[in-house]
Amino acid sequence: MGINTKVYLPAKARISDVSKVIGKLLRSKKISIESCIIPECAEINIINDKNTEHHFLYHFEFDSEGNHGIVISSTARNIAIAKGLVDFFGGKIDFNNCDCVECDYYIPEQLYINAEDGDEWDKLQYRINSIEPITLHHIKECNIFAAYKSF
Repeated sequence: MGINTKVYLPAKARISDVSKVIGKLLRSKKISIESCIIPECAEINIINDKNTEHHFLYHFEFDSEGNHGIVISSTARNIAIAKGLVDFFGGKIDFNNCDCVECDYYIPEQLYINAEDGDEWDKLQYRINSIEPITLHHIKECNIFAAYKSF
């Protein structure tokens, strides 16, 4: 099984927007969303500007509170991605699912994350387009929280 990082996102977070945010964080050149054999999940696939593939299993029924979520290996890069997602949508992160702490990082649900039209939709699109990719500096900052150290 390994040690994982659990990312809890508000139920209002649409998979299409989550994939766009991950794509921006990873400098994607291709994003796809595919169904999988688990009915309550879908797979987000990203190919970044260096042709590296990244795969994320997105859970629509992540917990009893109705949150959506992603479980990823507890590495510094993945924690940096998790922080980017939670900073954007709100939610919480458990950096290490094998320790006694359930919530290591929390941001309240953000505004307009499920906007469909008008000014709110424009604000959502502006926020998505303003996302800066994660850098080596971000990854190094997250190394302290990672179960699997990169540095």
